[in-house]
Amino acid sequence: MTAVGDHFRWKQRFAIGDDRIDTEHRYFFHLLEELDLAMRARRGDEVLGALYTALREYARIHFRDEERYLAQAGYPELDQQIREHGRFLHHLKELEVNGPGAAAALAFVRNWLVEHILGTDQQFVRWRGRREAHHPARS
Repeated sequence: MTAVGDHFRWKQRFAIGDDRIDTEHRYFFHLLEELDLAMRARRGDEVLGALYTALREYARIHFRDEERYLAQAGYPELDQQIREHGRFLHHLKELEVNGPGAAAALAFVRNWLVEHILGTDQQFVRWRGRREAHHPARS
């Protein structure tokens, strides 16, 4: 049997190879797990609201950091990342974390995060690998 919140846990396959970004992604999963546990324990609208606010604020901070990192790397698909982040933040504002739609809202956030990390973020990893293969660091 799967532990409560297990599917909200960080997995190594999500790593992009940058300690700061990977740590921020791990923290996203921590917040999702906390929300999941709070919902399952029926901890109340106030607790859920506070955790959800923390998730929204953290998303803004993380996206700013990630976009800055990609810009510094010269990533040509930065605009795509910025659009995806903006759409996600818009959806995040519209979600209800209290009431009957809470579980679906949490599933949406988790699924978006996993798809974004394994899709868009991993595209960056592949791009960086190709660039480094063609332009190895000079010693």
